[in-house]
Amino acid sequence: MHIIKDQELLKNGHLVKTFPMGDEVILMIKKQDYLELDRWIQEKLQKDGALFNELYQYANFNSIEHIIAKREAQTDEEGIWHCDGSRNLAFTLSLNLNPNHIEGGELFFRKKGEEQYLTFTPPQLGTLIIFCTGMNGFEHRVGKVTKGERLTFAGWCSL
Repeated sequence: MHIIKDQELLKNGHLVKTFPMGDEVILMIKKQDYLELDRWIQEKLQKDGALFNELYQYANFNSIEHIIAKREAQTDEEGIWHCDGSRNLAFTLSLNLNPNHIEGGELFFRKKGEEQYLTFTPPQLGTLIIFCTGMNGFEHRVGKVTKGERLTFAGWCSL
């Protein structure tokens, strides 16, 4: 059974936090060294890693999957509403050094079946958005990037 521990998260479906990212991450992003970025996040997502511990405050889970999601204006497409299936918690961690250079690429978030939604413009480096999935009645999508490049770690926590 999935368990969301935090009442604010359960009620609102999302939380926005800041996750510390040092100069080494900025250098990896500037160099487009995605292999090292992936190693960095894997370390943070290990049991007792900093990001694992941050996420575990909000929900019980046994495993975390993640990707580096790079969306560029030339090749991006509009996302569809979806709920991340059987996963019980999802997150996105911004790797955007200059979000004011990005147009589009918003994260849209809503209760399933509702017309109204929240819009998160591409945030600054280190912004962590933690959100509930369909298991708790929420869904999301990402808008098409029309200018610039949107870079994030996206992840899913499962039992």
